[in-house]
Amino acid sequence: MTCYSQIKLKPFTLAECQDLLEANGISTNPYDLIQCFMVFGGIPYYLNQLDGRYGLPQNIDRLCFAEAAPLRYENDMVFASLFERPERYLQVIEAIAAKKKGLTREQIKAGISFADGGNLSRILKELEESGFIRRYRPLGKKKLGTLYQLCDPFTAFFLTWMQGPVSESDNLWTSIM
Repeated sequence: MTCYSQIKLKPFTLAECQDLLEANGISTNPYDLIQCFMVFGGIPYYLNQLDGRYGLPQNIDRLCFAEAAPLRYENDMVFASLFERPERYLQVIEAIAAKKKGLTREQIKAGISFADGGNLSRILKELEESGFIRRYRPLGKKKLGTLYQLCDPFTAFFLTWMQGPVSESDNLWTSIM
């Protein structure tokens, strides 16, 4: 019998992100540090790809929007590596992301195209355990008022900026900034 164990990896905190960037020779001001965290979510692998020769907007363009950007398809690859039938997980994430405060299970169910059959509960649990979403109950609400909210910064950035025709420009982030 094979026994699997899980390792719970958490993203870096803001302070740890700043320490990593400084160790890599990249100095940041508080605004850039927060923006960097909002884009890359404290994931060391992403932060290690920043190049100190460029400013943060240029790095974001280079890593996320350029034609051969190393993170251009990262979201799809992460989901494919973590989950069987990743398209279902992505559908759930996209439904949840549509509303910043989150959605109830019934609202999520209405926003997906596959039949539930108990799969939605498992998918929500796995997304929560993986740190992509959080489950919370707004003040004054009972169990039926539980909301699921997207809490992964890179996934939120990907869905907002990198998916679809918005991301067609190599210098998108630089022009926005």
